[in-house]
Amino acid sequence: MLDEIGLPLGGDDEAVLRSVITHPARGIDELAAEAGLAPDAVAAALERLGEHDVVVALDGGGWEANAPDFVLSPHVDRARERVRRAERAVADLIDTYHRERAARSGMELVEILDGPETQARRLLELEFGPTREIRAMQSGANAAIGTRHAAANLRVNARARYRFVVDAAYLAEPAAVELLQGHLSRGADVRVADRVSKLIIADDHSAMIQLDGAVAAVLRPPLVSLAIDLFETTWRAARPYADEDVAGPSESDRHLLQLMLAGLTDQAIAAQLATSPRTLQRRIRALMDDAGVVTRMQLGGYAVRSGWI
Repeated sequence: MLDEIGLPLGGDDEAVLRSVITHPARGIDELAAEAGLAPDAVAAALERLGEHDVVVALDGGGWEANAPDFVLSPHVDRARERVRRAERAVADLIDTYHRERAARSGMELVEILDGPETQARRLLELEFGPTREIRAMQSGANAAIGTRHAAANLRVNARARYRFVVDAAYLAEPAAVELLQGHLSRGADVRVADRVSKLIIADDHSAMIQLDGAVAAVLRPPLVSLAIDLFETTWRAARPYADEDVAGPSESDRHLLQLMLAGLTDQAIAAQLATSPRTLQRRIRALMDDAGVVTRMQLGGYAVRSGWI
């Protein structure tokens, strides 16, 4: 996942970094045995990681990792800034086109949709057309691209591969977690970002983006490529959501950690998990004890590093 935040690293680098974190001050041969890699591959990975100050060589031999939150957080911040720039570019191009009323080969590149009924009908056409892949970004409920339409209807298109990026506003919606678990059970890929636009893309031929609560726009080529770039940039910077194959806490506790890292309040998390805030706090305390940490921030970092989420 390190390359997805902008670090030009190799495929073995994350495994080597984890070995250095869990076994500091060990030499290349020991790290190779721990990671199950050849010593040459470990040496090359350490050199790449060292170039970005992720690990440092010790004077007495061996290697040690710098604090990931100190070294990697700036790269995450830059990835978020790239997402924000992409969002601004899409909004500016939509505004420019709508103002100038440009057209291509007799067909408008942007179709403006007013009203929930028109938007819902157009959304169904996107979902159930000859579609191989559906990419969607979900935030809170709204007239066109929200839990009642995209989240509920996409699951029945058996032909398509699904990828979703959701944020805290979406996860706070009633039944949002249940809907996501249904998507996951059908093979969808789901990730969580701090904040997303409201967007759905059908293959590479059209995209629908929410402009405000009452207006949406359908983008056609070549403008659809801007929506695709926005989605893929957001996808690379987002966190995986509730991988059922990862060992560690229970499924319910992994959901708890996902909601906590998404920024929901204790009251909102407790409502999603159908429990009380007091019980939720006891569960978080138990997870902190299991992880050997003393703050929620440390728990979040440990959960990500350990593959709990």
